[in-house]
Amino acid sequence: MTSQYVTEPPTSGRIELITSKGVIEIELFARETPRACRNLLTLALEGFYDHQIFHRLIPGFIIQSGDPSGTGDHGESIYGEPFPIEPHSRLRFNRRGLLAMAATDRANESQFFLTLDATPELQGKHTLMGRVVGKTIYNLVELAQVGEMDAQKHDRPRYPPKLIEVRVVENPFDDLQPRTTKAQRKQQEQMHKADQAPNKGGKKKKKNTALLSFGDQEEAEQPLRGPKSSHDLLAEPKLSKQPASKSQSASASNGASSSHQAQSPSAPAQSVEASALPSHRHAPESPKSSSSPGSMLAQQRAKYASASRKADSYAALVDFQSRLRSKPSHQAHAPKKQVVEHQDDDEGAGEYGS
Repeated sequence: MTSQYVTEPPTSGRIELITSKGVIEIELFARETPRACRNLLTLALEGFYDHQIFHRLIPGFIIQSGDPSGTGDHGESIYGEPFPIEPHSRLRFNRRGLLAMAATDRANESQFFLTLDATPELQGKHTLMGRVVGKTIYNLVELAQVGEMDAQKHDRPRYPPKLIEVRVVENPFDDLQPRTTKAQRKQQEQMHKADQAPNKGGKKKKKNTALLSFGDQEEAEQPLRGPKSSHDLLAEPKLSKQPASKSQSASASNGASSSHQAQSPSAPAQSVEASALPSHRHAPESPKSSSSPGSMLAQQRAKYASASRKADSYAALVDFQSRLRSKPSHQAHAPKKQVVEHQDDDEGAGEYGS
């Protein structure tokens, strides 16, 4: 084991992986793999690795992270495109706790992995750029003990451990400058998610009518909500389409105005008709008339009922009162003549009998 450490070159640069199982300290081989280490440090300073997961785990082999989508199909490079691997003869995959770049067709992006055992089959195919130091190797061992794996993807944990942050402890490159800050990257990601997020629940966004010249009309013309009644569905002029509170207040105001008009001197005929209506109900009966006042009143009520269906109720009532007042007034003198005639007959009969 000592000979293996002797053959490795000295390290330069240091980072810490803040995971859900603890901190893992890693020393970098920045002189032997400058492009890979520069790419990793820049992305770490920009916050690219914050709040990711270890999406791939092969027990006894590797555990992998570095994909913001968590699927293993995406990545990013500060060079704008995948860059080639950097193999080195003094860097070998001969034990656990080694940091290397995940490569596709011998090209690197942002994904990396940590070895869980000796993996000589990866020699010359991936860039080995760091090693785990100190007792933090036990945090790596605990990180790999996730238990249950996904049923569909056998190399994906069902409950993957989290990579909270990659913290740069020692930067070996004096000229390394991040392209953006963590706060700016976080803001850009939030704006990107807001643009791509679908409208949940099918709810329509409220229009901002403050900038429109017809904004008041837009707010005023709101459709009625809730179930519709027969007042809304039937085209009947007598049915009110206003709410109950409004219709009651309107009817109260109309009744007050009509009563005011009845009491005003401008409508003397209506007041006379209204006062004359009760007096005709007590008119004396006519013994020789073909129709009594009760039957006449029933006929007039029937006419009033038919008139109310054809015309306005108030106009029909006025018409009924006028006709009811005019007819009994003509018959009011009939009983007097009949009484006089009966008296003359009685006198004549007396004389004849006497």
